[in-house]
Amino acid sequence: MNKSILITPICMLWLACGSPCDDLDCGPNGTCDEDSDECMCDPFYEGVFCELETRANYLGRWTGIWLKHIF
Repeated sequence: MNKSILITPICMLWLACGSPCDDLDCGPNGTCDEDSDECMCDPFYEGVFCELETRANYLGRWTGIWLKHIF
């Protein structure tokens, strides 16, 4: 009877424990790192859940002045 008293709480703890990434959804732009329990974002994405696209900051129409060196 003493063994069953010890085994039951251990089994319950084992079943309750899962991967730290089970409850973390990084979306289609990242993966969960089980060591740090954080999202590791793909290139051009950032944010807690990799929801921000950084390359959008650079898309658009750019204008500038081209300087020509005369030698």
